[in-house]
Amino acid sequence: MFAQTREMISKYAQEEGIDLDAINAEEFVRDERCRDRQVRSHQCAALARRYAALAAKWMDASKPLLEEKQESLNAALRMELPGAEPAAEADAICDALEVVAWYQYFIGAKVQRALHGAEDPDAEDDMPRDCDGSAKIALISMDRSIAAWATLRQALADKADVILDFLVLLDRLRRGIEKAFPDARAFVRPGFDEPAR
Repeated sequence: MFAQTREMISKYAQEEGIDLDAINAEEFVRDERCRDRQVRSHQCAALARRYAALAAKWMDASKPLLEEKQESLNAALRMELPGAEPAAEADAICDALEVVAWYQYFIGAKVQRALHGAEDPDAEDDMPRDCDGSAKIALISMDRSIAAWATLRQALADKADVILDFLVLLDRLRRGIEKAFPDARAFVRPGFDEPAR
């Protein structure tokens, strides 16, 4: 099976004019490591890592607070106070927590991919640029996370200042990505951003 695969790759490379023997694996690895270091040291990558770490820490530390909020909402539900909607508030909090948890590491992964793609010298002529697509996904993830944190800030008034720090951090990251990838928001993702037929 390996021999067949190697033969197929060799045939394809020959058709495309690629000399497999001319590829210097050591040089490729060295270039990739250099690009990885550049990406890792980028301000946006550092902000994304910081956000993920702080969000994880907050989620762990907030379990008692969230349990207390749950008890409070359950009590409000039992009292059937007029105008109160504890079930809707509980649903909004749960949804917001799920969004934060879903995207906290995803944002960093997409930021890294976008930055790595922007550093790829072979992708300079690609239009639309793949890195703009990754940046767009990162921006959408940040937009959703900002909305989720805003919901949590409203529901958890005691933590409003701490949550404001997350909103500021995400906004800084979002502005950094928009500056680094000015065409990202206009990127059309096949199957997602295409107009309905």
